[in-house]
Amino acid sequence: IWTYAPIVVVMLALSLIYSILLQSHPNNRQFLRIVFCFLATLALALFCGLRHMSVGTDTERYYHMIGDEFSISVEQVIDNFLPNRLENQDAQQIPRDVVFYIISDQMRMFGLSEYGIFCVYALFYVGVAGWLIYRYSVSPVVAFFTFMALGVYIFGFTGLRQAIAMGWTMLAYPFIQRRKLLFFTFFVLGGMLFHK
Repeated sequence: IWTYAPIVVVMLALSLIYSILLQSHPNNRQFLRIVFCFLATLALALFCGLRHMSVGTDTERYYHMIGDEFSISVEQVIDNFLPNRLENQDAQQIPRDVVFYIISDQMRMFGLSEYGIFCVYALFYVGVAGWLIYRYSVSPVVAFFTFMALGVYIFGFTGLRQAIAMGWTMLAYPFIQRRKLLFFTFFVLGGMLFHK
């Protein structure tokens, strides 16, 4: 639990500053809300992305998997999604959630380190949550602490691919709320490309 104490302290400090500014500048509520949500999202994403190797059960494994060279042909990608995957020897050599590895490899080709890639993924996952909190929450302070306290945020430390899939699913929320089933399905299927 002490591993996560620094981010709790940062979030408490941001919340306190936000509350004080809300009291002293009530006419700037919307601007302060934007700034608080942005800073809280950025702090949570950086803390998740720059975590130590010992934090989370899969961090070291992901670090090495992202760092390894990964090349795959289009045919192998197609075979990965076909039902006869287990019968095809080439498809068995492909990681299960191939899109995650392809995107990670592309980011490495652009010069990002393993921790840079962690930060991009964390920024996506936490960024989507921060956007939903900004857009739908009555109290962003309570919403961010609920996001942390219920384990949804901490899950991003241990299940990177699952967290990205959850980010895609969270992007689908506004569409299901407006009953746009096609867009909702698109985002849920997008999440399935990262974790089945």
